[in-house]
Amino acid sequence: MAYKVLNGYVQELNEQQRSVVTLDDRVILCVAGAGTGKTKTLTHRVAHLVRNGISPSSILMLTFTNKASQEMLNRATVLLPESFRDSLNKLWGGTFHHAGSRIIRQFSEQLNVSKSFTIIDREDQNYILKEVSDDDEKKIPKPQSLIEVYSLATNTQLKTYEAIDQFFPHFAVMAEEIDSILNKYSQFKRERALLDFDDLLFYWWSLLKNHSEAVAWHKNKFLHVLVDEYQDTSKIQSEIVNFICKDPPTSLLIVGDEMQSIYSFRGATVDNIIRFQEVYKDAVVRKLEINYRSTPSILNLANEVTASDVNKYGKVLQPTKRDIEKPALYVCRGTREQARFVVERILELNKNYSLSEIAVLYRAHHHSIDVQLELQRMRIPFEVRSGLRFFEQAHIKDIVSFLRVLVNPLDELSLKRTLQLFDGIGKSVSAEIWGFVKVQKGINDNLTKFKLSKKAAEGIKRFTGIYKSSLSKDDPRAVVRFIYKDFYKEILKTAYDDYERRCDDVEAFINFITRFKNLAELLSELALSSYVSAERFGDSNERIVCTTVHQAKGLEWKVVFIIWLVDGKLPDARSKTEEEISEERRLFYVASTRAQDRLYMVMPAASFEYGGFKINRVSRFLEEVSESCYEKFSIEFDPS
Repeated sequence: MAYKVLNGYVQELNEQQRSVVTLDDRVILCVAGAGTGKTKTLTHRVAHLVRNGISPSSILMLTFTNKASQEMLNRATVLLPESFRDSLNKLWGGTFHHAGSRIIRQFSEQLNVSKSFTIIDREDQNYILKEVSDDDEKKIPKPQSLIEVYSLATNTQLKTYEAIDQFFPHFAVMAEEIDSILNKYSQFKRERALLDFDDLLFYWWSLLKNHSEAVAWHKNKFLHVLVDEYQDTSKIQSEIVNFICKDPPTSLLIVGDEMQSIYSFRGATVDNIIRFQEVYKDAVVRKLEINYRSTPSILNLANEVTASDVNKYGKVLQPTKRDIEKPALYVCRGTREQARFVVERILELNKNYSLSEIAVLYRAHHHSIDVQLELQRMRIPFEVRSGLRFFEQAHIKDIVSFLRVLVNPLDELSLKRTLQLFDGIGKSVSAEIWGFVKVQKGINDNLTKFKLSKKAAEGIKRFTGIYKSSLSKDDPRAVVRFIYKDFYKEILKTAYDDYERRCDDVEAFINFITRFKNLAELLSELALSSYVSAERFGDSNERIVCTTVHQAKGLEWKVVFIIWLVDGKLPDARSKTEEEISEERRLFYVASTRAQDRLYMVMPAASFEYGGFKINRVSRFLEEVSESCYEKFSIEFDPS
């Protein structure tokens, strides 16, 4: 049908957006650059379909968060006359998982699933995995890590062994045990009519793959399918879309930006959007390039970053704002100077910008350690959106607890936490040992004579050996490195799916404590910094945001700092292949396009890493762009 524009309401769109909203083609690929009004375009597309006689009940809109779906529906409602608004409640909108749950209930008989199935959350998954794991099994990962293995295997459509080999190679020695547990986990759910979030995708996909009448129902039901953030879809999600929309084609609009595909570690694949035209050969491509977020100089930098990437649609972001200043690279002497520069510049900027308009971005969580401590020291309120504050993370608290025991063996809480890191020692045994240590007024050789089970006795013997060896070392850095290498690294490797990230955190902690003369000084600094108030800013609710680039996607701030813009950090040193480097480049693009007014790129010229000083090279991505894109400054501080 030919769509008509009613009452000129689409005139508020720019020409590129209007082209997408009113296009009559069957399949449309809308390549929407950062800050170009993709949500507005999708919203108007929905309103436009409804105003032109399409029943909302025949529209399927798939998003990646329920919040995004609700926002789009609310905004579409405002665009419609009163007589149309109630009908939008019939639109099938929501996440892939939300839509999947409705479909599975409708086709429960074909799937051999109870119609009254229960959807379980992470806490339920943890409980089930503990239930189905045998107590006498070999060391296995923590439940949350088993969930990650299961989820990635589902989303990438790999067998458990294949997923472990590709995403979790450090679990390879436990692959058989993990596969056995996950099979028991699946059986447990089937017997009790339980589905987790990944099952909602799997059962929907399985229905479409194995039941032609279900495919026919989808094609008759959904005349228009809209998919947001297509660059973030996994293999199973794209196949669900293809089952519904291909052969013969259903009207399909996908919106995405290949340069913002940064979640391969979750199973997303950029190939879904890059190769879209191979799957839908008649697809019409439209680009949204008019940017309403950033200044011309910031966009100039972003455009040059994308120019080096081979997997792209060749869009060029076009500014609508006036320039303020060029993006700037600030080279600081070391990591402490980097943190000091960022915080002092924030204080200067606070004269014109509120704290909530400023963000500090980084590639990995541990890159923020010095900035977090400097913000605390200067009593500047901040929130960490990339996870817990650095020293609140479980693996860092484990090591700090051991250090506290070395300084004060009568620290009951720290001793119990440390003891429970060793095989055979749980809550009850650690409580008994604490009682013995309390009577003995310290840890001594008598501890190994304490009557325990064989497994617990071996654990306490290992603990006392590490404890005594650690006491003999004067350098705090040497103590932590010994604890880490001798036993804690193996715990991380066995227990966690993100083992490498946690190892990086520990290495960053070791580098950080280089500045301290002894453990007592280090522990005092950590304790005092955690209690620093934000009295400088009174009761203000404003906060600096500190977050990884991954967590920052979809957000924007007036001022953005990108720290640790160093080769080996961004891109990450573990990224080797062309595909991996390409995703790292996209991370830099996402980071730079979060900034509206000002973009500060910061790096330490040298840093202490892995036992020695390292001279740093600026990120290769900044070397790929012309020097006219940014200014460069060297920062020196008065030693006093």
